Formats: sequence, C-alpha cells, structure tokens
Amino acid sequence: MSVLFIDSREPKQVTSVVQRIAAYEGLRCHVTPLEYGDYATEHAVCERKTAEDLLASSKDGRLFRQLGHALAVDKEMMLLVTGTTEPVDALYGLIASVMVRYGFQVLHEQSEQAGLWIMVKWLKKCEQRAQGRPHKLAVEVLVAKLLGVPLNVAQHIVVQYKPRELFALVTQGAEELKQVPGVGKRRIEQMQARMEQWLRYY
Repeated sequence: MSVLFIDSREPKQVTSVVQRIAAYEGLRCHVTPLEYGDYATEHAVCERKTAEDLLASSKDGRLFRQLGHALAVDKEMMLLVTGTTEPVDALYGLIASVMVRYGFQVLHEQSEQAGLWIMVKWLKKCEQRAQGRPHKLAVEVLVAKLLGVPLNVAQHIVVQYKPRELFALVTQGAEELKQVPGVGKRRIEQMQARMEQWLRYY
C-alpha cells in the first residue's frame, strides 16, 4: 500500500479531510514535517495554497522560493489552488506563470474538498505510473528546467559543458554558446534572463 505523507503544519480540518479521502482511495497516511510541499508520495509532491495565499506568497517571494527548491527534487509536481480572489486576472496570470516558467501542473478548484479529492487521486495515479520507472532525473532535464530551454537543446548543452562552466558562460552571455545546436543570440538572452531570475529569488 502506498503512503501519503501529510505535512504536520497543515490545518487539522484539512488533514482530516485528506485522511478520509486517502483511506477511501486505499492510501495509508503519515503526518510528518515535510521539507518540500504539503503532501507527498514516493514519486510526487503537491503544494496546496488558497487563492489569497498564492497571491500573497508571490508578493513576498515565498512562492518562488518554494517552487525553486522543489525543482531540485526528482518527483512529479503539482500546485493545488483552491477558492478565488480579486483581482482574478492577477490570479490567473500567476497560475499561468507557474505552469510556463516552472513546468508545474496546476489544479485550480473553487471547492476545497473537490480539489483535495482530485489531488489525492493524482498522487495515487503518479505512484501507479511510477512502478518500475527509473527514479533519477537526468542532468539534461535539470538544465532544461534551470535555463528554460527545450530538452533537445539541454542535451546538446550538457554534452559540451560541465555545470559550473555552463553557469559562468550563461551569466556572461558568452558567444561561445552559439556553437550549441539550437542556441543563438535570442536563446542566450533568454537563458541569461532565466538565470538572473534564479539568482534574484534564490
């Protein structure tokens, strides 16, 4: 039986709902402090936020630190957002940014209970799919996430450069990077902007 880990800092009423859903879905629960996310299984992590907290955490930088740290974890990632808040366009824009910039799956549900139920089912499906799957992220996947480049470009990059060397070249905007297939002036500028974003937040 798969285990669903619940962060001990989650509200008791929410934890109680998740435990009931998990029991129905055949998952065993264990409440414990989690380093990343609010809910986790062996192969997946979910960060839960209300719409109000999502906007507030984006303003104080907490959201981006949490998402950035989570990228280093070799697990499927989901952000669960429940409820709504004003301005709605800012909320939707932020959700879209999380999906595009960080590659997270995002579930936005007005009903907290419906969102929690879908989240538990998603965690369960991730475990079912992961059976027999190699569990280590390739270096090129991490480079693709870090620099915001397609996986095929990241594969060419890691063949030619070591991580520390790559960091220096991207930061300097070195023309040498144009030797990599799929990398031109515009791509270098995009990678620089992405790197500056990481440095600013982390």
